[in-house]
Amino acid sequence: RPRRNARPGTRDAGRLPAETLATRFAFDGTRLRMEGIELSGPPGRLAGEASVSLPEREGAVPPFELRLRTDALDLERAHAGLRPTALRGTVAIAPAPAGLSFDARLADGELALAGRARLEGERLDVERVRRRARDGVAELAGRADIAAPYRFELAGTVSRLDPSRFAEVPPGLLNGTWRASGVVAPVPAVDASATLSDSRWRGLPASGRVAARWAS
Repeated sequence: RPRRNARPGTRDAGRLPAETLATRFAFDGTRLRMEGIELSGPPGRLAGEASVSLPEREGAVPPFELRLRTDALDLERAHAGLRPTALRGTVAIAPAPAGLSFDARLADGELALAGRARLEGERLDVERVRRRARDGVAELAGRADIAAPYRFELAGTVSRLDPSRFAEVPPGLLNGTWRASGVVAPVPAVDASATLSDSRWRGLPASGRVAARWAS
């Protein structure tokens, strides 16, 4: 029977944007299959399948695959600060040498999101994330730890990017590069810098370099 979340909602409201999870299990002695996976909630529906096989040796990561599809995922209903979307595409997770690989490809008309990452132990290597809206593009890569102090190092570029196409912010046209690094816990501390050229923000020209350090 489906598992239910009685109080689904957006992440900015402290809720989980998922309402029900259902699947069917089948085991043939060496492999467990999860068929007809359905994850539903306010943002929409994800459906797919997964399989897990017995590990080849003791201590090894068991071979498995997970693939989910969506036809109309609305990110605004996952976080109120984002724009409404109707994303279509797939998200896949599979074993990789010493860890896991992640691959996502989603699109909604002129909006597209694609990314690849690899998890090895407590380290997530983001090989590339690319987000496009019309002729504007944002890309990032870097690394982030998934254990305290959650250290991260990220860098990216923006080209003809209007941030208002992604989030509830004023329109602009951004070209440049940025970097951010730091730790999240137990005391957040972030160093960030950005360089803009031939850009506009709130209707005014914007160019130059800015750097900041934040700690709580």
